[in-house]
Amino acid sequence: MKYLYIAYFILRESFIYIIRNRTITALSIAVTSFSLFIIAFFLNVVENLSSFTNNIMNELNVNIYLLDNITPIQRKYIEKILNNSGYVASYEYIDKEKALQDFLLIMPNFKSIINNLKENPVPSSYKITLKKQYNSENAIKNFISLFQDGEGIDEIYYDKIWFDKLTNLIKLMKFIGVLVGSVFLFTALFTVANVIRLVVYGRKDEVEILKLVGASNFYIKAPFVLEGIFQGLTSSIISLIGVYFSYRLLIQYVEASGVIEAEKILTFLSSNMQMWVVILGVGIGFIGSFLSVSHVLSEKNM
Repeated sequence: MKYLYIAYFILRESFIYIIRNRTITALSIAVTSFSLFIIAFFLNVVENLSSFTNNIMNELNVNIYLLDNITPIQRKYIEKILNNSGYVASYEYIDKEKALQDFLLIMPNFKSIINNLKENPVPSSYKITLKKQYNSENAIKNFISLFQDGEGIDEIYYDKIWFDKLTNLIKLMKFIGVLVGSVFLFTALFTVANVIRLVVYGRKDEVEILKLVGASNFYIKAPFVLEGIFQGLTSSIISLIGVYFSYRLLIQYVEASGVIEAEKILTFLSSNMQMWVVILGVGIGFIGSFLSVSHVLSEKNM
């Protein structure tokens, strides 16, 4: 019964603190929500880039683009190398008509331009999937070198170029995310800590009375810490809602442009990442409020 009363007291006092100081509490939640929104946004960007990069690595393709005047004998020579090289898991010959259809599926806005052309500008090609053990850059270069004497080849392109660019972009985004996230993390901590400090000073007399009647530090601190946790939890939920609406707006914008089907490529934060954002918000609220109220109570005048 004693513990139930203590729990009731802490919850009641925390609720009273929030209601009485609703303006600065709302301001604190707004600042913390924005800070967590920025952090969650960077997490979502990095998660999407990482997922895209993993997909590329799982099916790294080499594309051999052919000249329009390639002969059947030249094609047979290329296919002989593909069959005998030992590098190839599978390959597919894509003629000019299918290549054009695939291009228009990805870029439907170019249909009117293509229709005005006299000839199909998209070349035929071989789409080659390499075995996983040959996904290194050196192995791909060795594979490409097999075709240096092949005729009828216009260009050989491989996804490793894009993979390297994406890897560097992810590293850059992570670095920027750490810097920006650190700034906003400390901003949120500073905001929560100062709001709780103002609340404690505003209830200075009540805190003094509780001290005089022998209340423990836990009994005094708990309502303030609970208020900080409430601010952090609320802020994390608001930030996730904000990121979700931003994600939906981006999906609508990209799909309205007709360039790609965005939902097949872009994803919202995974459930694990969402949980970490919530934990981060609660942690900010707890640490900020605990440090602030501890500092204030340790002052001689309190």
